[in-house]
Amino acid sequence: MPIFSYRGKEPKIGKNVFIAPSATIIGDVTIDDDCSIWHNCVIRGDLNAVRIGKCTNIQDNCTIHTMVGVATEIGSYVTIGHNCVIHCNQIGDNCIIGMGTIVMGLCSIGTNSVIGAGTIVPHNVKLPDKSLIFGSPCRIKRALHHDEIEAIHQAAIRYQKLAVSYQNNVVEMK
Repeated sequence: MPIFSYRGKEPKIGKNVFIAPSATIIGDVTIDDDCSIWHNCVIRGDLNAVRIGKCTNIQDNCTIHTMVGVATEIGSYVTIGHNCVIHCNQIGDNCIIGMGTIVMGLCSIGTNSVIGAGTIVPHNVKLPDKSLIFGSPCRIKRALHHDEIEAIHQAAIRYQKLAVSYQNNVVEMK
C-alpha cells in the first residue's frame, strides 16, 4: 500500500486499521484505531492536516483533501460511501456520507447526520446535528429519529467487522 511522507510529515496510522493495497495516503494524515480505507482511495494531507476518527470507514474510490490553511477533520463512526469527494473542514461523529457525494471546501456537517447519495454540499455550508440532507445543492429534509442515529453507528461497526474479515481472509493472487 502506498503510504508517503510529504515535506517531512508522515501519516500516523492507529491500531487495527485496514488499508487496501491500492489506497494512497500522503503527508499529514492521522487515522485513528479500527478504521478502514478501501480500494483506490486517496487521502492527501499535503496542503494541511487530515484527521480521521475511530471506527470510520472510507469506501472505494474516495478522495479526501484539504484547502490551504484549513484542516479536514472527520469524526468517529463515520461512513463515507463509494466515490465521494471530501474537501471540507469538518464532518462530525456518527455520520453517513452517501455514495457519490461531493462536499466542498469550508463545509461543516453536524454529528449524527445523513447526507444522501449524490448530494452536493456547496462551499462554506454549515449543516446542523441530527439532519437528513440531500439534493444538489443540498437541502435539510428533516431531523433524524433516534433509531436512525443508532443505525448510523451500527453501519460503521459493520464496516469495521468487514475490515477485520479482509485482514484475515484476503490473499493476494500471483
